[in-house]
Amino acid sequence: MQTWQRFFIPLWAFLSLSLGASDDYCTDELNQPISSCGRCLWRPDCHWCPTKISELARGCIKRAIPCSDTPIQSRPSVRQIMAKPIAKENWISPQQVQLNLSPQTPGNVTFQAQLFDLPVDIYFLMDLSNSMTIHKTNLVNAADEIAQEVMSLTSDYRFGFGSFSDKPTPPFASELSTYKTMQNRNQPPPYSFHHHVSMTSNATAFKKTVENSPLAGNVDSPESGMDALMQVLACDEVIGWRQDVRKVIILITDEDTHFAYDGYLGGITIPNDGECHLTLSEEGDHHYYDKQLEMDYPSFGHVADKMSQKNVALIFAVDEYMQQLYKDLSKFLQGTSNVGLLAKEASSLTSIVTQQYRQIKSRLALQASTDIKNLDLKLTGDKCENPTPTSVVCSNVAQGQSLEFQLQITAKEDLCQNPSDEHRVMVSIVGSSNHQMTVNLNCEHCNCDDGARFPNAPQCKKKGTFHCGGCLCDENHVGRSCQCELTQTSGDLTETCIERGQAIPCNGRGDCNCGVCQCQGKYRGDFCQCHVDQCPTKMPGNPCSGHGHCSCDKDSQTTCTCYEGWSGSDCGCAQNFDACQTKFTRDPCMGRGTCVCGECQCQSGYYGKYCQKSTSMTTCEKLEPCVKLRAFKLEDEDADEIHAEWLEECKANLFMGAQYVFGGMQNVLKACQNNLDESSMIFDPSIVQDFECEDLLKRYELEQLERKEERPESSGHSNFSKRGDTNIWSQERILLTDTSNMERCVGYKDRCAFSFYHDNIEADKYFSLDPEKDPGKVLVAFRNVSGTYQAITSCTVIPMAVIVGSSIGLLLLSGIVLLITAIVIVNINDLRRWKQYQAWKAENERQLGEQDNPLYESKSTTFQNPSFNS
Repeated sequence: MQTWQRFFIPLWAFLSLSLGASDDYCTDELNQPISSCGRCLWRPDCHWCPTKISELARGCIKRAIPCSDTPIQSRPSVRQIMAKPIAKENWISPQQVQLNLSPQTPGNVTFQAQLFDLPVDIYFLMDLSNSMTIHKTNLVNAADEIAQEVMSLTSDYRFGFGSFSDKPTPPFASELSTYKTMQNRNQPPPYSFHHHVSMTSNATAFKKTVENSPLAGNVDSPESGMDALMQVLACDEVIGWRQDVRKVIILITDEDTHFAYDGYLGGITIPNDGECHLTLSEEGDHHYYDKQLEMDYPSFGHVADKMSQKNVALIFAVDEYMQQLYKDLSKFLQGTSNVGLLAKEASSLTSIVTQQYRQIKSRLALQASTDIKNLDLKLTGDKCENPTPTSVVCSNVAQGQSLEFQLQITAKEDLCQNPSDEHRVMVSIVGSSNHQMTVNLNCEHCNCDDGARFPNAPQCKKKGTFHCGGCLCDENHVGRSCQCELTQTSGDLTETCIERGQAIPCNGRGDCNCGVCQCQGKYRGDFCQCHVDQCPTKMPGNPCSGHGHCSCDKDSQTTCTCYEGWSGSDCGCAQNFDACQTKFTRDPCMGRGTCVCGECQCQSGYYGKYCQKSTSMTTCEKLEPCVKLRAFKLEDEDADEIHAEWLEECKANLFMGAQYVFGGMQNVLKACQNNLDESSMIFDPSIVQDFECEDLLKRYELEQLERKEERPESSGHSNFSKRGDTNIWSQERILLTDTSNMERCVGYKDRCAFSFYHDNIEADKYFSLDPEKDPGKVLVAFRNVSGTYQAITSCTVIPMAVIVGSSIGLLLLSGIVLLITAIVIVNINDLRRWKQYQAWKAENERQLGEQDNPLYESKSTTFQNPSFNS
């Protein structure tokens, strides 16, 4: 390497890493840089660059990116472990292979296979329902000819025979009692499967057994062919199948076949288990399927799986109108269409067996299989068909002809998670389980100059193992240095940084670190989608007026979170709770609103500067129970209970926080009418207990006389001078007020209305923290009534005579109205009936006039004198 390359490449690598050239790096399923050398080799487009940058290697980069040191790359390799030449004992070569591969990188194994002659076991499975009489006879007549033809194709053959009809239960067949009456006619009831002849080379015995097998009747068209086929496949010992021979079943029928869930029609619901259930009959001449009324028919997929396990070839011999159906079924079960057409001649059956067996004998089929789920297999061969990716079928192969095949294996990343696991793929010849090839799989690992491993390394944040200059993180962490912690819901960590509708993480305004955007400069939000200049402010260029933090929600709306002591949407208001507090409670806005910029924003149902007023209750309604306590003295038996009720209502209306608003009961004062004018009242603010108005009026007149003599005329006088004033002329105790300037309230006790006054005591000024503000007054008006001062009331008294007279008059009036109503209703009804009668009468007269009886003679006769002149 030249001098400039030794200097430039490490410098370029360092700058690209430090400047965040993430496109050069290979990432995992979470879109994080691959941190370990081993995982890097699992990517076919990546290699591991061991060049050190700071404490870690440069790491897993794309192969197109240069590395100053020799990179570590994956190179799948194949090594033959056992490769005996192809012979009659070894149809495949090599027999055992070891493949070193990396996930996502295909590994190829090439091998040869050759076809040899094998002995054959042929089992004839025949439908013996009544419609098969002619075909049964043909099989008997063609048995010798079939044996001769098979003998010409192979030196070692054996035959077996079994039959089927259908399950002996409705709706597949009639009731068993029906068939008992047919015993004399040698007609047994139907059955799912009878095995008559185990594998034998004695054609005479085979022929005789087929001839003596009786026919059985059933009701519906489909037969139990799948039931019978499953037992032939499952019962190796009873049938007599040999090992390492060609196994062929020839199914002969003229009808369709039942399959899974058809048994439900007869109440048979247990699924077919695919096991052998043959029992020897009492006569000892055959085996029968003893679960025919307990288990359902097998599914086609179940039969196909069983055929694959047993390496059995299946030939269908069917009537013409069933040919296409069984071609499709054969294709599904074994990948090839082995179907022959039955005819009335016995030679047709010989032709089917010979022709189909020749095709089977010249067909080389291979199957690749594995128990590993995270492997993709693809088996191919020259001039061969692929029914599935894991199977290949070659037709018209001559004996001794060698063919070449390729097996491609691609592993997923999960395969190499645990290096100690054994992984194996088998390739076998269909029909011969003894001839197969085994492929042992090994995952490639990094071979570093320093192969040491350091668990919980500080270079890996103590969350992984340091190896080959990189970090192999534990299962809960990812990242080049294992800095990102995973959760159960973690997906692509970079995708969580991409805003919906966008393509670039963090909108290109920040870095995505462990799935979280770290925004640059003045950008904010989960995806760096907002700029701080978008936040409200009273100071341009200073978001949130310099008194809060600008944040961005998911809807890209900017909001301010104010620092302590500031409020408002733009944090431009200094919090001044004193301006929102009252002398009665410590809570701003009396707990009924929020103090914003020194002003109360009241909750629904409240208003006023301090939210002191309620829309649900007026001031007069709040004061009424308190006024009743001051205005009325009750002497009834329940007086104490009524007073207690008034007191509770008064407290509920006036108590707020730690004390009573308006000063409570101490500011509800008794006031006496000074003259006939109700608006002129006198009261003593120092007296809250009961007193006589006569005494108060006398004291007031005396004080006024004394002040008139002592006070200079030039001195001003105020009817509302404050007690405690330093002006000696203002120290009057009894005050005169004009209630016309106050709000008048009307309360009710029983049927009486009473008056009281207040000087707008819910006004803002009375709630202020200013100690100079008067809490306000509530005056209960008393006046002179017949020499006694009482609360000013207006009672409505209704005399008892009026009440009684009104009640009697009302009853009489109601009776008269009811009587008149009844008479009117009766007359209207009679009038309606009269009109109906008149109409009926007129109609009858009209009809009688139209239908006069010609034989009718009137009782009266009229004579006229012709000479009479009127």
